[in-house]
Amino acid sequence: MDTIKKIFFLSNFFRFIHSYDPTSEYFINALKFTIPGCIGIFCLIYFRWPSNFLIFFSPPIIMAGTLFYIDYKNKIINMAVVSLEMMIGQFVICVFYKHQVVLIILLFLLFLVIYGSRKYRMGGGFAVIQIAVCLGFPPGWYNGVEGCIGILIGFIISIISLLLFEYFTARFRMRSSLRDCKIIN
Repeated sequence: MDTIKKIFFLSNFFRFIHSYDPTSEYFINALKFTIPGCIGIFCLIYFRWPSNFLIFFSPPIIMAGTLFYIDYKNKIINMAVVSLEMMIGQFVICVFYKHQVVLIILLFLLFLVIYGSRKYRMGGGFAVIQIAVCLGFPPGWYNGVEGCIGILIGFIISIISLLLFEYFTARFRMRSSLRDCKIIN
């Protein structure tokens, strides 16, 4: 009897969730932003890179740049643009940390490029989050290069995650959409 109650409760719970998110798009997006960060944490723990502790922070931000695009070409281009902007911002902050006037001028020019482009403005806005976090990094060109390598690894993690999620969730999303149209029972 308890098993029947549990199954009944779980089915009601999933029906309740399905009523708010019929195509499971928000659930898939939550996984899409969580899993790359977990992969970055695994890489950080397993490989023990010395100063690359934000490798778990950059892949979800890079993945957030794909929210507003439908096709793979624009998603991958926007991910590359966000990664490049984060790399440039982090390197500039690490190299010119002691020269505040030069740092402000270069960051202004970088933000002008980010927000001046109509096409990549939405994705570039996510890069500003990583650039702001980089203000707490230790200064020096070596740390800047090391952070750029970490962002490049995060970009690779994000590309692999995007392709895997799009491949494995396409059938699930299509089935959910068709179920909402009452084509499939």
